[in-house]
Amino acid sequence: IMSGDITEHFSRYEFKCPCGCGRDDIDVRLVERLENVFEYLTKCERGCKYIIITNGIRCPSYSVSVGGFANDAHTRSMAADLYCIGDDDKPYSDLELAAVCELFHFGGIGVHLFGDNDRKCVHSDIRDLGGYSNNHWYGDEQTGDNFQTFAQYLPPAKIINKHKISLSFDGKKIFEKEV
Repeated sequence: IMSGDITEHFSRYEFKCPCGCGRDDIDVRLVERLENVFEYLTKCERGCKYIIITNGIRCPSYSVSVGGFANDAHTRSMAADLYCIGDDDKPYSDLELAAVCELFHFGGIGVHLFGDNDRKCVHSDIRDLGGYSNNHWYGDEQTGDNFQTFAQYLPPAKIINKHKISLSFDGKKIFEKEV
């Protein structure tokens, strides 16, 4: 487990603009939500070994050079593209990770449904906190298709302790289930 300088698992250098301009002014509220995502995934069946930030802050010129916009959520220090590796050394699917981001109320979540299946990144941003042209968008970043929700893709939680539940009626057991 790594120790970060913003939260327990995230450091400022992970969000720095990759062009070399030096911008690293990431919004701490974004990083706090990402920490919640990390903590949640550690409680899933597959666990969470680490989350990799592939893009955080982008200066306007770098954003345009990689297909973004000069005034997008990355240039406003309110977005990160990420993927997660489980304790089994396999990446979570982009849809699973998007579902977890939705649990923590990210205003913008983008997935990539086509392309490299080994490592798909999820765009997550905090546009819901204001300062952006719209406060909600869930969709496919390649096709532009929108999603209402990613909830059906939520990864299963770990089962810590099983309990037996029994229901009796007039002394006769009528139902029993292990949960």
